Amino acid sequence: PISDIIDRINWSYASKCCATFWDNKYMLSVPIDNSTTNNYTIIYNTVSRSWSGYWTGWTPYVFGVSSFTDYPKMVFGDSVGKVSTWQDYVKSSDESTAIYQDDGTDYESMVVTRGHVYGDFMSPKLGNHVDVEFKNSTVGCDCVDILITTDEGNIRSEDVLVSNISTTSTGVTLPVNLNFTLPTIGPFSKSYNLTTFGEFNEIKFKIRAETGKLYIRSLKTSAFINTMELEK
Repeated sequence: PISDIIDRINWSYASKCCATFWDNKYMLSVPIDNSTTNNYTIIYNTVSRSWSGYWTGWTPYVFGVSSFTDYPKMVFGDSVGKVSTWQDYVKSSDESTAIYQDDGTDYESMVVTRGHVYGDFMSPKLGNHVDVEFKNSTVGCDCVDILITTDEGNIRSEDVLVSNISTTSTGVTLPVNLNFTLPTIGPFSKSYNLTTFGEFNEIKFKIRAETGKLYIRSLKTSAFINTMELEK
């Protein structure tokens, strides 16, 4: 499943590769293409027994475990000498904006779904709707986008379905002066029409956020299947 990435490894610098096992994940950092540092980290999930894709934007040179506090933390040193800590130990109640930054810099998060064929691999479909369930948090953002890719007719590449969905909630600190608006806390759904995108055979969705925490609980979609088209 990752042979395309393995084929792109810069073998002249493969001696710089490093790996670790943490939180049921095998993480392997390698130099890709013309890079002389480890610019891709390939992730294998031992729970689902599948490759979970790759991460970019960081350059691990060596992995380690820090035990300076009550429990161990995964750390890594990068190619310029900085040591970073994997912050999976932070409780949800203690999250801050800085938790979702790398060395003070915002990073993009995204989820890409599988291709949806609605139980029929052959017939063309006309999209009906998509419903995405998010969850608000104090470290969410106002920049969530939903993009779609279809494969029939005029081939599209990541058409923007909707932009700037807010997943940010602000708590109320008591005492508070009346009147005030209670924040939206917890999960909420957004539904969108797909009929304007024409017929397709397969469709997939990408949900991305430029900053903050991206929390997606579910995605549900439906379509009208044109079974008569195959009989023409």
